[in-house]
Amino acid sequence: MISSSSTTRSVGRVDYRYRMARTEVTVGQWLQFVNAYAPYYEGFANASAFTSDWIYFDNASGQYRAYEGSENLAANIGWRYAARYCNWLHNGKSLDQAAFENGAYDTSTFSDNPNGTFNDQRHHNPDALFWIPTLDEWTKAMHWDPAKNDGEGGYWRFPTSSDEPPIAGPPGVGQTNAGTWAFYDVGAYADVMSPWGLFDGSGGVREWMDNPAGTHSRLMRGSDWAFDWYSDNIDVIGGARPMFSAGGLRLVSVVPTPGTATGLVGLLLAGSARRRRPTQAEEALDARIAFTRPC
Repeated sequence: MISSSSTTRSVGRVDYRYRMARTEVTVGQWLQFVNAYAPYYEGFANASAFTSDWIYFDNASGQYRAYEGSENLAANIGWRYAARYCNWLHNGKSLDQAAFENGAYDTSTFSDNPNGTFNDQRHHNPDALFWIPTLDEWTKAMHWDPAKNDGEGGYWRFPTSSDEPPIAGPPGVGQTNAGTWAFYDVGAYADVMSPWGLFDGSGGVREWMDNPAGTHSRLMRGSDWAFDWYSDNIDVIGGARPMFSAGGLRLVSVVPTPGTATGLVGLLLAGSARRRRPTQAEEALDARIAFTRPC
């Protein structure tokens, strides 16, 4: 069960196969999107919801650039731009404006009301090729272990394959940067993973969910450099306004049919309640987002 101040719900059941990135989208990856979308962007040049905290507009070159040394950090961005990133991938990274505005999410619905509520599409399109993870998908990928309880399966309390809180500290000493106010590259805690081999379920940046949280916010999961490990508890969820710079993006994608490629290789999670841990990927189409293959 997951609970918040206003809700209690059962989560983690997923009855279909899907793939999820082992790391959050990096600043370097996000920079490609920012420069691709820049001709259509009408907001403040350095609004962090669009650029993250690590990208700035360089007047000399007329392009966006990342601060030195930030390329492999996790990007923290607004939900609505995360949705456009998914659209862009869905449409093969086309530079046409239409490629950013629909595919996974219909951005024509993105608007706010005077009372603070929003009208955004509530969930991704059913035929999306890439999308922001649902609460169920994220919870299963980060907490469900088919090998737990002598093979009966079960949920770990923390996304580090443990029922004990992760130890905060630098890589090689601690297990997370949660609450330390220190920044590290994605995957820096190389020995700390979810049961399915995902990195940075604790720390990095808090991650956006596909799900709305009522009429004002979108759900978020996990801790970050400012939020300590308490936010990693399986029964703790948060939320934030979808237009604010507040969260990271961990991509989910469809499972490709044999002979096709999506540009990413991924972790395959099945709806089956009992699975052994997947094997290491045989193929890596993207060195920045490494995944595992099904057994």
